Amino acid sequence: MQTTRTKICMLTTAYPRWPGDERAPFIHEAAKALKEAGNEVRVLAMHRPGTMPHEYMDGIEIIRTRYLPEKWEVLQEEGGGIPIVWKKKPLARLAIIPFVIAQSLALQKWSRDCDIIHANWTLSGIIAWLTQFIHHRPFVVTVHGSDIYQGTKTGWIRWLTKISLSQANAIIAVSNDLAEKVIELGIDKGIIRVIPDGIDVAKFQPEEAKKREDMILFVGSLIPRKGCKYLIHAFGSLIRKLPNYQLHFVGEGPDRPELQQLVVNMSIKDQVCFHGTLSRDDVTRFMSSAKLFVLPSLEEGLGVVILEAIASGTPCVASRIGGIPDIITEGTGRLVPPSDPAALDAAMYEILSSPEIWKSLSLACRKRAVEVFAWDRIGAQLSKLYQECAS
Repeated sequence: MQTTRTKICMLTTAYPRWPGDERAPFIHEAAKALKEAGNEVRVLAMHRPGTMPHEYMDGIEIIRTRYLPEKWEVLQEEGGGIPIVWKKKPLARLAIIPFVIAQSLALQKWSRDCDIIHANWTLSGIIAWLTQFIHHRPFVVTVHGSDIYQGTKTGWIRWLTKISLSQANAIIAVSNDLAEKVIELGIDKGIIRVIPDGIDVAKFQPEEAKKREDMILFVGSLIPRKGCKYLIHAFGSLIRKLPNYQLHFVGEGPDRPELQQLVVNMSIKDQVCFHGTLSRDDVTRFMSSAKLFVLPSLEEGLGVVILEAIASGTPCVASRIGGIPDIITEGTGRLVPPSDPAALDAAMYEILSSPEIWKSLSLACRKRAVEVFAWDRIGAQLSKLYQECAS
């Protein structure tokens, strides 16, 4: 049981814009878990058009840093965040410079009464490192996936990432695969901790099979590395055997027009639905209504949406890649090779064609979510690490 109260300044480039928003909700959930563990949390996030510069959500103080006139705040306007903006809109990269300056100034101001800084994603880690000579606070950095898998492909970003991470008091990798990738950068493995994201097991609740729809669900950004086209091809084969099923995509991104055209070309338009971005409450309902959740990613730091699925008792089929095997076991779903529609089809059919297999997987999913990934467990691990770094 925690006896020391720690005041944390949480630095992040992605954060929910309003209650119920689907933009990095796991960061807000982490802040809530830390508060419930007895800590005090202040969040410094990126401002974007339509968001409040300073507010409280669930008792968490949130400061969103303005870095340009609102109409030019473009770093979070695409599904998939900064990595997608970086690829699609080269001119938008220039906005990172004023953001780093503005966020550095904000960190100096708002971290003065804090014990520790917790930076989420490596851009925030770089800011915490650059300003350490002023704020003089210990800092930890959580790497989530794209910041390591994608960001370090560029030479100078890789160099900055390596230097900033090497100066952190601790690095949190949300999966074992990410921890290995950080070690490959040349970082001392002694400062790396594997602490996954958690899940609100009270919010995501299971539903029995007879009350579920014949629905296969995907939730996430519609971007190339999510592998959605492979799921569509697999589904086209699956419905010849299970014609009552429908495939639902929840999320937005630059690949949506291409994916919708693929559905038309395959003549399965009536069986596939694109919902766009939905609220947290809507996502919760979808998770407990679906018979199967599928994440066919080509790259994945952990897969928070899989945590939402297993907490809902929804069996999963996902790529055997990145941090996904940290969540999915043979008892909770099926892992398949990435970019393999035939394997996706076979795994989906195995689960959906057998009520006995489905029920066994569903019960095991919920059990694993509660015993391993509940936020109270994750919050306790984070609190312990903060105390070690701040002592």
